Amino acid sequence: MMYSGFGRGSGNENDLGIISELDLRGYRALITGDVSYKLEEKLSELYNLSDISLLIVGHHGSDASSSPLFLDAISPETAIISVGYNSFGHPSESVIERLKANTEEIFRTDRDGNIRVWVE
Repeated sequence: MMYSGFGRGSGNENDLGIISELDLRGYRALITGDVSYKLEEKLSELYNLSDISLLIVGHHGSDASSSPLFLDAISPETAIISVGYNSFGHPSESVIERLKANTEEIFRTDRDGNIRVWVE
């Protein structure tokens, strides 16, 4: 399933991205791109996104994503942060702390390298 169009009129270019949900035999992955936490929260209010197996953390772990309300609503088992060296300080320590409080496992490409996910 793909969700798009929520960010029109928000004034934030990042909110124009495509949000995708993959459901493979009950294993649910959510990819939020670079959308803001306000848009993530709106998405979780409009759709049943509980019991997400895997969250690809938005905006490289920027503090503008992955709000406590959003993470509580989706309850991801695992989170992956796609991030490398950057001058923005991504991932944000506050996002890391929020993820620690809401997920069982956190993987980061800057520390763990390439990450592959297999669903059996």
